[in-house]
Amino acid sequence: MAPKFLGGATSDRAGKDRRALLADWMTAPDNPWFAKCFANRIWRQFFGMGITEAPDDVRATNPPSNPELLDELAKKLLSYHYDMRGLVRDICASYTYQMATRPRDPAIVDNRNFSHAMVRRLPAEQLLDAVALVTESKVKFANLPLGARAAQVADGNSGNYFLELFGRPARATVSVCERRDEPTLGQTLHLINGDTINSAIRAPGGRLERLAAATTPPAEVAGELYQSAYSRPPTDEEKAQIDTYMAGSPDHKTGLEDVMWSILNSKEFVFNH
Repeated sequence: MAPKFLGGATSDRAGKDRRALLADWMTAPDNPWFAKCFANRIWRQFFGMGITEAPDDVRATNPPSNPELLDELAKKLLSYHYDMRGLVRDICASYTYQMATRPRDPAIVDNRNFSHAMVRRLPAEQLLDAVALVTESKVKFANLPLGARAAQVADGNSGNYFLELFGRPARATVSVCERRDEPTLGQTLHLINGDTINSAIRAPGGRLERLAAATTPPAEVAGELYQSAYSRPPTDEEKAQIDTYMAGSPDHKTGLEDVMWSILNSKEFVFNH
């Protein structure tokens, strides 16, 4: 029996790779499903919720919250020939993506139609990479050079306790439900007194060592740490708090450690808002 696409015509596969034929059929402009599913997954990556939620649950009885928006995203993705960068640029430049987590109207309680941004914890890979960036430390992953990013780890069994604890999927299936986004007590305890944060702060050649060696004034410490962790300068009140705390610390390095630890454990750092 000749190979035939599901619901489609028989394909002439003479001398052709079946996988290439399948890819061409899935991404064909007249395929009404693949572009929508793909665009929906990209949307969910940035908003924490898909237009069709969950992205794997595509059926008539689970309609998208905004079908017109999903259709438009699919059209754009097709026009970009499935270049995700184009669609990512459109999403990130949109008013919807740039909204704050606090609704414009206190009466708005909707959590389904993207009336405001949703507070959500950074994914495991982004959080670990952010810790390494702020502390200027390097993490060693199996089969990757020292200093590689957690986002580059392709193996589902990464062997990294932090990634496993914070919900990185084992990639045993293609389902998005493999990733665990909910905060847990174990995650909180690990951030407070686990080895990951403490080792990163005290890493040889890291930011702490550099700032401590130069005996950097508290105002400059606050400015550098806030820019690297929050992408904003500290307020006058925050500067005053850091100045007061470091003045009462046993020594400059201990004060720096405590300030950096508090920043890495803050909600502003751990959560995307």
